[in-house]
Amino acid sequence: MRRGKLWAWVIFALGALYFLLPLIATVQFSLSIRRDAITLDAYTNVIQSPVFQQTFGYSIVIAVAAIVVGLLLVVPAAYFVRLRAPQLRPIIEFVTLLPLIIPPIILVFGYIRMYNSSSILPLTNTDVGTNVLLTLAYVALALPYMYRAVDTGLRTIDVQTLTRAVPRMGMAWDVGGKSVVKATFGLYNYMLGDTYADAFNRNATAQAMFNWHDLNGDKLYQPGEVNLDLGGSDFRSITAASNRILNPDLKSPDIWETTASYERELAANVGLRVMYVNKVVSGSIVNSTNNLVNINTLRPYEVWNVPITRRDPGPDGVLGNGDDAGKVTIYDYSAAYRGAAFTNAQTVNAPNTDRYHSIEGTLTKRFSRRWTGQVSYFTVKNHRWISSVFTSPNDEFFPVDDTWSWAGNVTGSYRLPGDVSISGFLQTKNGVTGQRTYIFRQVDPDGGPAIAQNGNTTVRMEPYGARRLAAQNILNLRGSKEFRIGGSRRLNFDVDVFNLLNAATPTAATFVTGPSFGYTSSVIPARIARLGVRFLF
Repeated sequence: MRRGKLWAWVIFALGALYFLLPLIATVQFSLSIRRDAITLDAYTNVIQSPVFQQTFGYSIVIAVAAIVVGLLLVVPAAYFVRLRAPQLRPIIEFVTLLPLIIPPIILVFGYIRMYNSSSILPLTNTDVGTNVLLTLAYVALALPYMYRAVDTGLRTIDVQTLTRAVPRMGMAWDVGGKSVVKATFGLYNYMLGDTYADAFNRNATAQAMFNWHDLNGDKLYQPGEVNLDLGGSDFRSITAASNRILNPDLKSPDIWETTASYERELAANVGLRVMYVNKVVSGSIVNSTNNLVNINTLRPYEVWNVPITRRDPGPDGVLGNGDDAGKVTIYDYSAAYRGAAFTNAQTVNAPNTDRYHSIEGTLTKRFSRRWTGQVSYFTVKNHRWISSVFTSPNDEFFPVDDTWSWAGNVTGSYRLPGDVSISGFLQTKNGVTGQRTYIFRQVDPDGGPAIAQNGNTTVRMEPYGARRLAAQNILNLRGSKEFRIGGSRRLNFDVDVFNLLNAATPTAATFVTGPSFGYTSSVIPARIARLGVRFLF
């Protein structure tokens, strides 16, 4: 053995003896209460002593109280510092080290001096006050160890992700062996994403909008036809990072979903399911057009106080004929709030809550006797805010979608002899839904007051759902033949026909007042046939 290792063992042995010999002597003394005999009478006498039981119980209560108070104090503090205020970490660590630096006897005298009978808070005057003071003293002494233990634990986990841990629960109840009742309840997260910060990038391109006056009517821009002053009369809006304002009160939206379902085996391989779903979206930061819910804090709702009455020309956009729809009062903002100096954007939580109620039923035939199939239907009652937040009185025109949506599906497949399969899919669902809107131009064609500040203003003119096109029906078929070519290798030939009925039902349309009102902008793709070969090995 090398001399270095020998001295290491010698030092270790001396240190162990230094700590262990007093403990051994104490144990030996406690077992020698009777002369010339080793006995546990000393421990028995202590445990049976009423005084010991009382004081030991008191110590346990104070210790538990100190642990609870310490956790209630340390865990939120460590969490807050870790997640919200990392710059405070050096200060918090210094404070938690003070009980190790200051001798306990000094702390005790400080507590007595601070909370004695002559102080503003005389805790030592009563038993309850003394208990509170003793508990807080233990918490202070344990603070260095508790804080570091909690802080170390928080460093090992993804606190940012777990912060949005949400409650979810579910249950299933077997009824008679062939029926099941199920229910679930949960809160789901909205993931903001990294791209949210892109809107605050000062290096991004700024986009300003102005009114253009085609003075010579050639439909070409020439210098002088637009006042490019950001505070001038032609300015309308600007989008730039410099106009974005962080919202310190922004919260993650809540999506609550509750479901209840009943499932029943009707026959061998045949099952029925009926389900109800309730979905509530509150505090959303994305509106129905998938854009952020923004407000202009420099041009609040109250400054839109200039009423302007215009005539609604009806769907065709032409005044003075049979489809005119009467007069409408819209609002412009005060001239004192014109220009880029009164333009910004702040993302907020929508005050209007979206609610959806849906009912669906599904009848399923599992594969047996060469065929399988499924029939399903669902309907949804919408209560969706088209205007997630009212930034002006113009947003209050027909702001809610209270329509019903529905869809039904029928699928099935049959396996013929010779490894030939045929299958089909039939879907029907509600048609395109919308509402008529009208762009009130800055200049009134009737010669009335102009919309001097806001310029062209788009307003919804009827409830959402007043326009609904024909239902969409699609039938797809497939045929397949399989050839086994040895081992696990297979060769499949497929024939698919999409939109067999060649339906040309609209899938999108424009409902903006004018010559193109009601025009279809897209339809179901025409019938398509496809041949395919698959090799499986």
